[in-house]
Amino acid sequence: MRNIFLTAAVIILSVTSGLAQKIKVKKDFVEADKVQVAKIEKLGASYTFTSLDDDAEKFIVDHKGLKISEDLSKEWLIIKNADESKRTEVDMEYLSFTMNLKKGIAELLFKKYKLLSTDGVEIETLNSFLDVDRPNLTHQYNDLLKGQIAEEKAKKNALASINVTVGDDQKIREGYKGPDDSNVIGYYTDEREASTTTFSVYDLDNHKVAIASITAFGSKSNNVEVNLPYEKTTFSYVAQSSNRNNNGSYSTRFVQELAKQLGVNGVTLGHQVEEKRENAQIARGEQLKAARVEAVEAYEVAKEASNNIYGASGYIISEKGERVEGDISVKWTDIPAPGDWDNVVAIGGEDTGKKVSVRYKNKKGKTRYKTFSSKNEERFCLTVDGEESCYIGAKLKGKGLELAAGAMSSLSFDTSEYYKIIKEDDNILILQDVDNNAYSVKVKKEKKGFQFNISNADKNLEGMNKYFGEDLEALKDLDYRELSSAEAVVDFYNQNIKK
Repeated sequence: MRNIFLTAAVIILSVTSGLAQKIKVKKDFVEADKVQVAKIEKLGASYTFTSLDDDAEKFIVDHKGLKISEDLSKEWLIIKNADESKRTEVDMEYLSFTMNLKKGIAELLFKKYKLLSTDGVEIETLNSFLDVDRPNLTHQYNDLLKGQIAEEKAKKNALASINVTVGDDQKIREGYKGPDDSNVIGYYTDEREASTTTFSVYDLDNHKVAIASITAFGSKSNNVEVNLPYEKTTFSYVAQSSNRNNNGSYSTRFVQELAKQLGVNGVTLGHQVEEKRENAQIARGEQLKAARVEAVEAYEVAKEASNNIYGASGYIISEKGERVEGDISVKWTDIPAPGDWDNVVAIGGEDTGKKVSVRYKNKKGKTRYKTFSSKNEERFCLTVDGEESCYIGAKLKGKGLELAAGAMSSLSFDTSEYYKIIKEDDNILILQDVDNNAYSVKVKKEKKGFQFNISNADKNLEGMNKYFGEDLEALKDLDYRELSSAEAVVDFYNQNIKK
């Protein structure tokens, strides 16, 4: 274990000492901590590094540089073996501040790439280094320069194609000043503070579309910073020095150049802001229209997949015995409509499965709506494809806890719901839950029905015995998911219990 720690310590010390060594170039020698380690020979922009004790241990470095634009320059190295049969390219990096290029290159080769050491040129490291596949920076940066030149040429042509003039009246015109202001596209104001002048450009609707600042003197003179408030962006350019007066102020030619730069960057003045707003409103309207269509389509799919009833022909018998005929709608699944175009009025949420809406014609032929409630045990019937199906409002034992939980959350305390009538005689009903297809029975003279417990046979028997007041042990093992089991209970009731 001690040997491991010693080995690690030696490695750490060697690495940190290498980075800490002070690299210098004096005359034709590279020094590490004032000790000569290699020879360096410069020929133009090419540097040859050679070991002190072996002239065969050498490699060549070409320094390259390109100015891509005012704000971007690239500097890189082409590293080659002695016979130039292998080469690779890396970006030039300065590991410490220096004005001496030879020193900067030597330090990078020594500290980062380990091609130089206190023993001179590291041939094995060099060979491994040259075998690594790296990007061709010469091609890459020359292509970048070509692209920049093409971009600047296109921009220059675009600037030349924009015909704007600026008069002493501070108006910006498209073309030359005519007999009237028909070709005015905007105007400007300027404000000078010390050596900085700020120009504000307005369109014909008095929108401040650009704010440009320029400093007349100093290292940043002629650099223009432009803020576009409505575009929420900025850009900059270098103004022509001929547009500055001797006293540091700017001529109308500067504003003309600014207006052209705005045009190249998409700001054309006139009524552009209002037109963009109008187009944005149109686009927003189209988006809303598309979203509405999509919502309607999704709504129709959801409706089709649900057990809900929408505008089916039928009638309902109110608790007062009144028969109302019309189009009937009821929701057992709450599907919020994207508009007020279906037949359901104020049904959904806490009213799901509890309310029925009927659209009907009154005696004067006007369309009216009535809403009925399951808590009143009202019955409605529908005719679909020539067949009539009926539903009735009821409260069920066995489903009370589930419905009571929903009632408590909505504070309605209504545990009733509409159920489909499967069979009916003078004494008892077989009902079916529209959502889960569970069967129930309801003795007509009882206030509540009983829903079968299909998950626990013992509790189901206990519930039936309590509901009917008789022992139904003989019916315990029936499958109450089947209609035949409910029918067996009805038969047992009519034969043994009915009074």
